[in-house]
Amino acid sequence: IRTDGNQGDLMLTLHAAVAQSEAQAFSENVSWAKRKSILNGTFRHSGPMPYGYTKAEGGSWRIHPDRAAVVQRVYQAFLQGKSTYLIAKELTQAHIPTAKGLEDWGPSIVDRILGNVAYTGDYLYPEFPAVL
Repeated sequence: IRTDGNQGDLMLTLHAAVAQSEAQAFSENVSWAKRKSILNGTFRHSGPMPYGYTKAEGGSWRIHPDRAAVVQRVYQAFLQGKSTYLIAKELTQAHIPTAKGLEDWGPSIVDRILGNVAYTGDYLYPEFPAVL
């Protein structure tokens, strides 16, 4: 595309509009397919499981009781006014392993737990029970 004139600008704008429309249509199709798979019970979460959950047979989530207690502990401590740094320090001192099996908890790990919709009830799928 030549962009050294009005026609070039027009063509570039048209191509950008078509690309944006295609991206939006693709996004809507993905969302529709995800909603449909949720409704018919075939949705499968991809990626690592949030701390406190394990993947059950068929891909549904199951609460891991010991780790769920850690998640509840994190929220309780946070609601008591403790910082993510202090919560991480307490979990490290209690020798509680992270999701990756590490002994050292960092504030960012605690922050990810506090901000994860899987724990706050915003991840509303029937096969994913809430930890809290």
